Amino acid sequence: ENLGGSTLPALAGGSLTGISAGKIGQVVTANVGNSDITSTSATYADLVTLNITPSATSSTILIYVLANYNLFGNNTTAEPEGYLALRDSSNNELTRGFTYDSFTNSSKQHDSGLNIHYLFSPNSTSQQTYKLSFKALSGGRFRIHYRPTRITAMEILA
Repeated sequence: ENLGGSTLPALAGGSLTGISAGKIGQVVTANVGNSDITSTSATYADLVTLNITPSATSSTILIYVLANYNLFGNNTTAEPEGYLALRDSSNNELTRGFTYDSFTNSSKQHDSGLNIHYLFSPNSTSQQTYKLSFKALSGGRFRIHYRPTRITAMEILA
């Protein structure tokens, strides 16, 4: 069946056809410390660094970030907001998630979660370094809860 120009894979004898399946070569995980980390700055602060060394130049790296956070007005009338970003070793922003809340009462706050994903083909067997960073905007407070905030990288073999 064709849906919007995309062809769905066929099921043949209990297995999918039309999909190129890769195998997981390795999984590396890094957790954010052992205490919450708070920012009121509009400049990125690093939470955790993760290194992975691909075993082949044809490998793809899938990065998954799971974060729990708290937004608080921080005694201002601004709406609290923040970015959670995945950056490389040169501080280039690869992808990011954004969160904000529309309350302007500084005594209100809320907890929630944020997930981001990134798929990259480094075409190298050199170590790849990824950093999870965050920053607050609008004068509010953005707090990352250390449980269970983590970054996971999986090497997918071609």
